[in-house]
Amino acid sequence: MKTKSYIRYYLDKYFNLFGEYDNTEYLILPDKKLIYIDIPKVACTSIKSTIGLTYGITSNNKFGRDIHTNPNWEREQDFLSKKYNDYYVFTFVRNPLSRLVSCYEDKVVSSYNEEYPYNYFRKFYSYNKIIDLNKKMSFEEFVYAIHVIPQHMADRHFKAQANILKNEKIDFIGKFENINEDWKKLSDKFDLHPELFHVNKRKKKKKNYKKYYHSKEILDIVWSLYKDDFKFFDYKNSFDELYRDTQ
Repeated sequence: MKTKSYIRYYLDKYFNLFGEYDNTEYLILPDKKLIYIDIPKVACTSIKSTIGLTYGITSNNKFGRDIHTNPNWEREQDFLSKKYNDYYVFTFVRNPLSRLVSCYEDKVVSSYNEEYPYNYFRKFYSYNKIIDLNKKMSFEEFVYAIHVIPQHMADRHFKAQANILKNEKIDFIGKFENINEDWKKLSDKFDLHPELFHVNKRKKKKKNYKKYYHSKEILDIVWSLYKDDFKFFDYKNSFDELYRDTQ
């Protein structure tokens, strides 16, 4: 624990030399006075692709990734200016337990992304020898590694959702677990494409999270990282249940 505390202290001092690494991104739809706050690993590619259908913005990439960088979007980063005070703001959140597993499997283990053939995160973090987010690491090693990264320098794929949303006034928070029904509420209200266009859809197979969260020590770390997400977005019961069933 002393070693981890030292690493955390070192990283806090080192990273405080910089601003926030991966700023919050806002997608602005002026004609509808609508703003989407993008949270990675919460169907953000599907949501942007579906919004794009309304505006003729499409992806030319088989994984849909270029929908995020399409130059036709109007965006803001870091914070919203006061000129958007009368806009309707929405986002979608996800259970931190499944979001973190999805992040690990998609961005650490998976090799399908040609742009990052080794590991998505190594492009930024690998130069610092203390943090090595590598393709061969186990889920447990991944959790220990991101635990020492200060939140303001955390990649948004594993940054706490509450920290991405900051203190913004949000009019609608949909749930990943209820995404089709929640999307329908938005599409009816703002005349968006009525059906969510699912990108990178996996075959639905219920995961056994005990395989990943196999000890109370790992769960304690996950709680320290995402306790606000569990509490604010009503996922605490799922955490408590898993914790009780873990040796």
